[in-house]
Amino acid sequence: MGKILEYYPISRLTTLRIGGCTRFFAEAESVEELKSLIRQATRSGIPHCIIGRGSNLLASDEGYSGMLLRLKSGQLGRIVKFDGRLSVEASVPTGHFCAFCARNGIGDFEFLCGIPGTIGGAVVMNAGAHGKSVGDFVESVRFLHKNGITISNAQPQFSYRHCQLGGLDVLLSVILHTDGPPVPDEEIRRRQLELRRWRNDHQPIGASAGSIFKNPIGHSAGKLIDDVGLKGYTIGGAQISEMHGNFIINQGNATCKDVLALIELIRGTIRQKFAIELQLEVHYLGISGFENI
Repeated sequence: MGKILEYYPISRLTTLRIGGCTRFFAEAESVEELKSLIRQATRSGIPHCIIGRGSNLLASDEGYSGMLLRLKSGQLGRIVKFDGRLSVEASVPTGHFCAFCARNGIGDFEFLCGIPGTIGGAVVMNAGAHGKSVGDFVESVRFLHKNGITISNAQPQFSYRHCQLGGLDVLLSVILHTDGPPVPDEEIRRRQLELRRWRNDHQPIGASAGSIFKNPIGHSAGKLIDDVGLKGYTIGGAQISEMHGNFIINQGNATCKDVLALIELIRGTIRQKFAIELQLEVHYLGISGFENI
């Protein structure tokens, strides 16, 4: 079994590079090991939380009092192609998945290029871009129920940046259907390169959690923030990106408190100016009154 680490910095586990220490942290190398770690935490009365690559996570400066668990990509990172479908383990990084699609002439998933994290996280968040979302392609999922039982062939309900699946503790794998005919490798790579260039031109490089807010119906959260003149606004070590208003950048020494202050500033300003209530896309961890994963 992988080593259980104590007082591990959450800042090392998230793309925003923010957060105090988690009381315990462990990476599972198999489903059975993951079950065992969850059982240990449950028997000891320790809360636990499963994370992926931490690309959509804002963690408290005070840390997390429970156990953070993560699937290790090396053992659980398989992709299998069969009968016009793909079986993908949840811990597969999105970049690795996109490279697999390019090598195998699978042309439906270019929109995932440049989206950080894992396929499991992309499914749970129903990640999307350019008019497509992961949920459009999900046929079924296999997950570990909070009672410790593995459930296969489950069919989640998807909505904008959300996946509804009762009893979900941790997603293990997903079956994706591929709709189109085979596409030449060079054509897929060309499309992927175009989308990477688009992201580089429109989204900031640096420590962030991606989009902070969901786009309200009929609006772009980034444009709303731009329209009220908040791009570039800084509190402490956190800055609303000058390139894209829906990104908050850790300039090197940002705290969770800094980011929360910017979030509340944005929400209050947009509410006052447009009577629109922005909904969070980022997830909180260990923040009193706001813990949502």
